[in-house]
Amino acid sequence: MSTVPGVAGPLSTAEVRRHVADLERLVREEYKPRHPPKKRDWRTYEQQLAYRIREVMRDLGPLVHEACVFARTPRPGPLPILTLEQKVTLLLLKILYEQSNRRMAFSLVAFSLLSGLEVSYKTVERLYSDPEVAVALVNLHTLMLRRRGVRRVDATGDGTGFALSITQHYATTATKEREQAKENPTPGSSDGSEGKKIRGFVYSFRLLDLRSWLYVAYGTSRRSEREAYVTALTWLKSQGVEVRSIRLDRYYSRPSDA
Repeated sequence: MSTVPGVAGPLSTAEVRRHVADLERLVREEYKPRHPPKKRDWRTYEQQLAYRIREVMRDLGPLVHEACVFARTPRPGPLPILTLEQKVTLLLLKILYEQSNRRMAFSLVAFSLLSGLEVSYKTVERLYSDPEVAVALVNLHTLMLRRRGVRRVDATGDGTGFALSITQHYATTATKEREQAKENPTPGSSDGSEGKKIRGFVYSFRLLDLRSWLYVAYGTSRRSEREAYVTALTWLKSQGVEVRSIRLDRYYSRPSDA
């Protein structure tokens, strides 16, 4: 049983289904014919997309350069193939064009005739764990907030979780434990080639400013989606940005969040 505002008394399941069917009929027979979907003008769309990409690339270089200006401790060993600015730019372009590590490396090989830059996919992969790249990205985000004048935000956001399946392979175990791993292979496998699978989750939360359409904060957690949410708000507060209002789902509706 249920109730509907403006309707006296409870409704039965059959009545609820009938009301829902009436709404679906109104949408199908009256609303959609009056509001047909707009057809995309592909020529205009491509022109606008090309213009936006040119604007982004024009502003990206100076911002990345400024974000990479900070004190760095010289590392031992040979000089890296890429400068810090090239590392940050490469990572941003990879995300912009939604490429995998290997496909991005293959693209660089194709354009090496123009740029003289050729790296392996491992170089691209290591960008995620490079501490200097992480610092530069934080600086870049801070610069973007300041340039866009983000001080008080009316925001919205949502979180999500990613399932991870990690396999401990025999080769990795043998390298780490040497002969002991060879003498004691993984149970359930004749040659030890099939390792133990470990399942885990990584949670993330993004906060969007409704005025500037800019993602103003991002948080991650290995424990819960809510911890990622708290991390995002904590980081935003450290930037001196005030959250004036925020629209979230019921999961975050607690008195302490008001």
